[in-house]
Amino acid sequence: ARKDLGRHIMTTKIEHHAVLHTCEKLEEDGFEVTYLDVDQNGRVSANQVKEALRDDTILVTVMYGNNEVGTVQPIDEIGELLKEHQAYFHTDAVQAFGLLPIHVKNSHIDLLSVSGHKLNGPKGTGFLYASKDVKLSPLLFGGEQERKRRAGTENVPGIVGLKEAIKLSSEERDEKNEKYQSFKTIVADTLENAGVAFE
Repeated sequence: ARKDLGRHIMTTKIEHHAVLHTCEKLEEDGFEVTYLDVDQNGRVSANQVKEALRDDTILVTVMYGNNEVGTVQPIDEIGELLKEHQAYFHTDAVQAFGLLPIHVKNSHIDLLSVSGHKLNGPKGTGFLYASKDVKLSPLLFGGEQERKRRAGTENVPGIVGLKEAIKLSSEERDEKNEKYQSFKTIVADTLENAGVAFE
């Protein structure tokens, strides 16, 4: 059972600044943050998470897919490792959502963040998935919108646009992946023909 006790957070050194800068701020507020290294392919292992995990770890945040090199992290393995631990598991899925099949329950993901503009949705939209076990404090006060988590009138046109973008990205996922794979093949063949090794 989760106790939500402790001040230790774990992340990787290659997270987006949205996560890294937040972790730096939390360090200023007295939290201890472990920044995990990645291998030559930009990947962190579940074993690294296991070795750095402590009884007082309250959050592990690892991006799903890297925004610069495209490396996909072992989210399922990390989620399996954390499912009996008090730490919540967050993943920044901004780059992966719409391109990869993501199953929050199967992967034991507690929190997942997505940005609308990466899905060709309206700028300024996005969503945070939070499992029913996660208790979130309000971000803004003054109203009871969004289940009392964020006061303020919702951007209804943006929400509808985001929903449509998610629907389209889901329908077009396989086609997009085939297209991107063909781009990779073209680049690899071009480099190989130029005498450059490519993996």
